[in-house]
Amino acid sequence: MEKDLLTAIEQAKELINEKKFEECEALICAAMFEYPHDPIPHNLMGLMLESRNSHPEAMKHFRAAYALDPT
Repeated sequence: MEKDLLTAIEQAKELINEKKFEECEALICAAMFEYPHDPIPHNLMGLMLESRNSHPEAMKHFRAAYALDPT
């Protein structure tokens, strides 16, 4: 896994914990753009959306992550 993606993962986790959802969403969207075939940004987006009580939208990202890598 690339160092930039690992850094983005850690930053996103911190932003979710701090409830800085707008900043987190921007970070995750950038990671999705840069790593379109990686399931991790979709999982992070799902976690962030769940934290915002947006369950249907979160499930879309969890399904996208699963489609990219079912393991």
